[in-house]
Amino acid sequence: MRVVLVMAMALLGGVAQAQVAVGKPYKIESDPSATYYNLEFGGSGALRTIVTKREGKSGTSYAKREIDCNARTFRYLGEGDTLAEAKRSKGNFPMGPLTDRSISSYVADQACAAYKRGAK
Repeated sequence: MRVVLVMAMALLGGVAQAQVAVGKPYKIESDPSATYYNLEFGGSGALRTIVTKREGKSGTSYAKREIDCNARTFRYLGEGDTLAEAKRSKGNFPMGPLTDRSISSYVADQACAAYKRGAK
């Protein structure tokens, strides 16, 4: 079973494609000492938003990202040491490309999972 999972991850760029439920912990290969949580999903069509929590050696942080699932681009809409800070922050940055196996790439896969399954 492990061999199949490793092969599937290699074919998919090193990340699992299944969406992790809100509040459930998960790990990201490129940030092994941290634990991530999906807190909120939003958006419609190919344009999705996701709010995540990261717990690691440096403390806890929150980020809100906007992802274009078709173009494989993203931007930060906010980030901070608290959820309120991340939501209050006004990221006004242009969309940039996702880098394979990056933290944002894995988070984008989480945000886009429902879209890829055909959900509106």
